[in-house]
Amino acid sequence: MKKGFTLIEVTVVILLLGVLSIFIIPKVTTTIGNNKAKACASIVRSAEEAAKAYTYMHIETIEEDIVSNGYFDITIGELQDEGLLKMNIENPYEEGYISTSNNVRVTKDGNKYIYTYMGGEC
Repeated sequence: MKKGFTLIEVTVVILLLGVLSIFIIPKVTTTIGNNKAKACASIVRSAEEAAKAYTYMHIETIEEDIVSNGYFDITIGELQDEGLLKMNIENPYEEGYISTSNNVRVTKDGNKYIYTYMGGEC
């Protein structure tokens, strides 16, 4: 008696794997993209929250710059130096870290401060 699989059995298994991959690969790719976007949004929120804390620690300097320039920029590096953001924040979209020269811009609308991340995509 011969042991092994017939050509038809092997063909059916390969066909089933191909059909499964048609459905699984796009789902995995979409999930990875969504997770990267969520990670980026979290980094942006963290940077803006850190900028709020920085603002209250350096309110006089920031107020002066907003009055004279209309805005005040706080770099990611400054936020890290103050201990408000962790060092070496990984960029979810590419290899490496978020640039320490990216910044959060602080502007003012009436009595309310507005914080806008100016670091591009992430």
